[in-house]
Amino acid sequence: MLSEQFVEELVFLFKKNGLPKQSEGCHIWDNGRIKHRYGLLYVPSLKVALYAHRVSWMIKTRSSVPKGMLVCHKCDTPRCVNPERP
Repeated sequence: MLSEQFVEELVFLFKKNGLPKQSEGCHIWDNGRIKHRYGLLYVPSLKVALYAHRVSWMIKTRSSVPKGMLVCHKCDTPRCVNPERP
């Protein structure tokens, strides 16, 4: 379980970087991306960039992504951060 303070930080960073655009059920991350098109979100407290779709899942579940778990999308859209889609 993530601390409420850390979840609040993630929510703040997510909103600060612009709320995703909605398109046919997808929430498209239109900010930082890597070559494979997955969205990135820099988290200062961790000093690391995390995949935006994984951050979205962490906010929804209030827990970290278990080691080895893939946060895959039913829509197969790498930039989608809709937590209801995995």
